[in-house]
Amino acid sequence: DGFETTRQLRKLDAKIPVIAVTATIASDVISKAKDAGITDILVKPFEPGDLYAKIRNHSDSPVL
Repeated sequence: DGFETTRQLRKLDAKIPVIAVTATIASDVISKAKDAGITDILVKPFEPGDLYAKIRNHSDSPVL
């Protein structure tokens, strides 16, 4: 899953931004994402511009 994939990337010291796409913003999901090293969350449904904005915001950005 995306959480485990991100954990493995972070173990390799990968600095790439990871934006999770989810249907919920429940606090447990947000906490799990943060613990995994996910950079940001995008909640479905979303407009393409929302995704583009997050990508722009995290370009050349370290992990949160």
